[in-house]
Amino acid sequence: MPLWECSPVAVWYVAAVNDSAKRIPDRAIVLGAGTMGRGIAQVCITAGIAITLIDPEAVARDRAITHVAAALDR
Repeated sequence: MPLWECSPVAVWYVAAVNDSAKRIPDRAIVLGAGTMGRGIAQVCITAGIAITLIDPEAVARDRAITHVAAALDR
């Protein structure tokens, strides 16, 4: 299955299953800055995982950054 057809969570899960150490990642790529993508990004940031947020729409990226920043400031 190509990477762009997988959710970031599914990609990480497959990598974790194949890793005998079961490490928690220190960085993640979130594909899509919609409601689900920004939620995943927020959870990762809260857990100390650096993220790269990818979305072809600049407006969606800007909204996600604003939303996550506001949620983390609470």
